[in-house]
Amino acid sequence: MTKQSTTRKELKAETRQRLILAAEDLFNELGYNATTLEAIAKRAGFHVQTLYRHFDNKVQLAMSGEEEQLADFTVAIRNPDRASTTIQFWRDYVNTAATNVVIEDGGQAYRKALESYRDTLALSPALARIGRDYRSLLAEFLEQDVALVDAAERKEIARLIAITLWGANEHVISNHRRKAEFDLVQEAVAIIDRVENLYSHILKPV
Repeated sequence: MTKQSTTRKELKAETRQRLILAAEDLFNELGYNATTLEAIAKRAGFHVQTLYRHFDNKVQLAMSGEEEQLADFTVAIRNPDRASTTIQFWRDYVNTAATNVVIEDGGQAYRKALESYRDTLALSPALARIGRDYRSLLAEFLEQDVALVDAAERKEIARLIAITLWGANEHVISNHRRKAEFDLVQEAVAIIDRVENLYSHILKPV
């Protein structure tokens, strides 16, 4: 790859990131529905046609951060050198994500983002699909941790644990959204511990 092509790739990535950050700011300020693509492009310092070279529509732009996070999660959980169990991996991942959310402002910006995104019907299908992808990845690797001989039963139990882990995480996020005084990090980790204890009798010993 030439230096020129590398620079072009870096500029493209920088432009994309500026658009994503501008969108996040405006969604938090105005709400998803009141934010236009023209306003996002202007906030980022570009013409709207530049935005369209990176994103087809507002839904795609709004979900770009979630998509990137899912892509990073996919790479990490599929890492062949990963030594932790799937629940240990999920606990560490959630702990890091929750810590990053609250480290600057106690999670206020994240709470605003939840208010903007979670009640927006246009985003519901994309959010549901991303949730399914997380659950599928968790279920896939939980099969390796379930101490059952029958393959079909092992697969079903792994799917059930994955659904429980994801549902528990959604419950914690919902509580963070509704409660001003809420320890997101502590509660997010504690609920994973409770799920692990619930299924400990069918999980392989660590």
